[in-house]
Amino acid sequence: MGITRLISLVSLAAAGALMLGAQGQPEARIYRAKATIRGAAGSGVSGVVRFTQVDGGILPTVLVEAEIIGLQPGARHGFHIHERGNCSDTNPVTGAAGAFVGAGGHFDPGPKSDSNPDANHPFHMGDLPNIQVNEFGVGYLRHTTSRVTLSPGPLTIFDPDDPTTAFDDTDSAVILHVNEDQGTTGTAGGAGGARLACGIIDRVSGWETASVPNASPAMRAEKSPSASGHEGHGKSADAQH
Repeated sequence: MGITRLISLVSLAAAGALMLGAQGQPEARIYRAKATIRGAAGSGVSGVVRFTQVDGGILPTVLVEAEIIGLQPGARHGFHIHERGNCSDTNPVTGAAGAFVGAGGHFDPGPKSDSNPDANHPFHMGDLPNIQVNEFGVGYLRHTTSRVTLSPGPLTIFDPDDPTTAFDDTDSAVILHVNEDQGTTGTAGGAGGARLACGIIDRVSGWETASVPNASPAMRAEKSPSASGHEGHGKSADAQH
C-alpha cells in the first residue's frame, strides 16, 4: 500500500471517529431570559439584563449580564433579583407607595426563606454583586450564580402565582438600588436602600439545544446560535427597599 493511500485511510478513520464522538455527546438545553431596565420618568436610566442557563453537570448555573446607562460615573449600586414580576409603585401587600415597590423583597424561595432586604441579606437566592459604573455613566455586571434557575424547579425565577395571596406574584424582577450594597445583615438600607430602576424578567424564546461538551455554561452559551417547583417567592414583611 502506498504511503499516500495509507495517510488517506488514517485521515478518514480519524474523521469517522470524531463524527461518532460528536454524535454520542448529549445535547444541552439552553434557557434564556431578559429584563429591560427602566428608571423613574426623566431619570435617564435604562438598560438590559440578560440571563443564560445551559443544562449539564450536577449544578445548574445562570450567567447574568447587565448593562445600564444614565448612571453617575464611578458609582456602585446594589442589584438584586426580587420576588415579583411587578415594577409598579404600589406595594400589593401593604398598599404603600414608593419607587418600584411592587417587586417585593429579594427573591428567596423555600420553606424557611425571608425575602426582607435587610434581615436575611446577603443570603437570599436573588442576591447579586454590585453594579460598577464606569467614567461614561455605564454600569456593567457579568456574574455566574447557582442560586437561581431559569428552568423549572425550586429555585426558578419563573415561579407561578401563589393562590394564597390576593395579588399576582408570578415571576420575578431585577432592581437597581440608589446606593451601594454593603453586604450587611440586619442593617437598615445596607442592601442598597431606595430603588432606582426596575425590570421584569421575561423568557426569551423558550430553549434550544447544543452539543458543546466540556465547556463552561458561559462558553457554551456564547458558542450557540441566537435563541429564538417551589411556588413561593419567600416570606417577608415586604420591606420598601
